[in-house]
Amino acid sequence: MSTQKNKLLFFVILAFFSTLTAFSIIYIVSRTASASGATDFHSYWYAGHFIRQRVDPYTAYVEQISPRLPIVYLDGQIVTELPIAQPGLARVPANTPLMVELLSVFAFFSWPTAKFLWMFCNLAIALIIPFLTIRLFPQLRLSPIKNTILLTLIFFSLFGTRNAIGNGQTSIFVFAMMLMAVSTNNIWLSSIALGIALSKYSLSLPAAILLLLEKKYRVQSHLAQPGIHIAATFPPTIGWSLIFLVSTLVAIALCKYFVRAKLNPYFLSRPLLRPILFNILTLWILLTTYHRAYDTLVALVFIALLIELLLNPNNLPKIHRTVLSVALLGILAALILPKTVESIAPGINAELTSAWQRWHNPFVTLSLLVALLTSIWALYHPKIERIKDENS
Repeated sequence: MSTQKNKLLFFVILAFFSTLTAFSIIYIVSRTASASGATDFHSYWYAGHFIRQRVDPYTAYVEQISPRLPIVYLDGQIVTELPIAQPGLARVPANTPLMVELLSVFAFFSWPTAKFLWMFCNLAIALIIPFLTIRLFPQLRLSPIKNTILLTLIFFSLFGTRNAIGNGQTSIFVFAMMLMAVSTNNIWLSSIALGIALSKYSLSLPAAILLLLEKKYRVQSHLAQPGIHIAATFPPTIGWSLIFLVSTLVAIALCKYFVRAKLNPYFLSRPLLRPILFNILTLWILLTTYHRAYDTLVALVFIALLIELLLNPNNLPKIHRTVLSVALLGILAALILPKTVESIAPGINAELTSAWQRWHNPFVTLSLLVALLTSIWALYHPKIERIKDENS
């Protein structure tokens, strides 16, 4: 394809994802402004009141203790009557105490102000994530500005991203800390980032496992709930069989990793080894433990991996590139399309809407399964093994 056609295609792609990003920003702001917006952040904000008053928020929740009045906020609001908690929003102190402590700073602001401050923080962190992702890929680093813009627009287009920010989830922050932990060689920065990320260990465990595999030791019930994990998608017998099969494949891949590392010192120096391992571990944890659709935002690294492989001058066979292109389009569709389609297609048939809502999570789950198998395939593909880091 000519250079001129490549440029035109790139700008068409940018225009497409820019439009999706604009819709995502509108959704995030409107969702945050709604009465039920930032519901997951509410538990941290409410728990922060107890930390302000030097009361254990976990004990306060169990014993149904209320914050002491009056409460004076930095934005000038003063509360003299209970309840402090917003009606219908989450109150359980989530994650580990470190995350609750870190987010307690928002309890110095009234709820309307606090939830928008957290939304802006999440948006700012989301802008950093594509930059951290690109640091894992040598080919993408060759055009850092262009590829950062592309990945940023893709990231904001994802269902998981807009859902996580609109609901005030900590997943954006945790994902950034995961990437920071595995993309920096500074032991102190990596250690602190991993420690923060492990506040949501159900999502960040892959970063810890990856660092353990690399011998960087110094930085180191919900299955029945609805979500995108295997156990929530398939009947029990099939679900547990798939979990066993997927876990076995991952275990075999990791065992082979150790063997190859012993026999071939160059194997460990492969530039794509870290992001591929990161993908395998992240996708495995998404599929085998409890996760909702907003946590799929971590699949940005897999999207970046596919783009890296398609852009790399060490061309794969045409059939492989075609399959990877189809896989890229498939996972983008799975991770961008909303579960509720009335907002983008108001006149759609009610039966089709209902059918899509039933099949949305299974579609995402199957896409993640394909992504996991693709990552395992890439780990030992001979052509991918020979890819060199042109920046080293």
